[in-house]
Amino acid sequence: EWDGFAGTRNKALRLGRGRADYILSLDADEVLVKTGETALDAPLYSIAVTPDNEVFNWRELLIASSCPATWDGDIHEHLVSIHKPVKLEGMHIFHHADGARSNNPEKHKTDRESILTSMAKCDDKAEWERLCFMLGDTYLAEKMFTKAEELYNSMADTMPNGNELVWNAIYRVGILRELRSDEHHRIIAAYKRAIDTRPYRIEPYLALADYLRRKGDKRWAQE
Repeated sequence: EWDGFAGTRNKALRLGRGRADYILSLDADEVLVKTGETALDAPLYSIAVTPDNEVFNWRELLIASSCPATWDGDIHEHLVSIHKPVKLEGMHIFHHADGARSNNPEKHKTDRESILTSMAKCDDKAEWERLCFMLGDTYLAEKMFTKAEELYNSMADTMPNGNELVWNAIYRVGILRELRSDEHHRIIAAYKRAIDTRPYRIEPYLALADYLRRKGDKRWAQE
């Protein structure tokens, strides 16, 4: 029986407890890909999800059966736990994005309405940040680039720089400027801001190098 996104996951989590050491949560259009060996000893793990486009997204999806945790959120539900997740190496999840919900032409409009409803009643700072980011992504998906950029920049200017969502918002500005065919220097500046914010993240380096290479600027791409 369907009980919403978080409610249904929580029901599955309750049914799985005590039946195995760990519980893995996947969507129907996701596949677990093993790339190496790993030992499990932490109560909660985040796994890299590789979508059909650009960003590695670490999500808390592997839960020890004894770990106190619950799913929350009306849409794009997330796991809430007293334990800090450990990044799991040796495997990742590939998201095909070909499920029924992904193929719904009204998906982004419906998501946006649900997010705005949730924001209107939200009084939790962390949840508000998450909802802001998701709202920006719905604008980006619908090619509402100006609204998306305004929201992403607002996040970057008003929220802590160490926040993973804030970094992704900064990075997405480069992506949307490229999709919108902005001026060359504005696209480069956006990607460089993402690089300067988190120099150890490889995604903006690759995106900028690919963009410069396609523009024929091979010297800068190699650098």
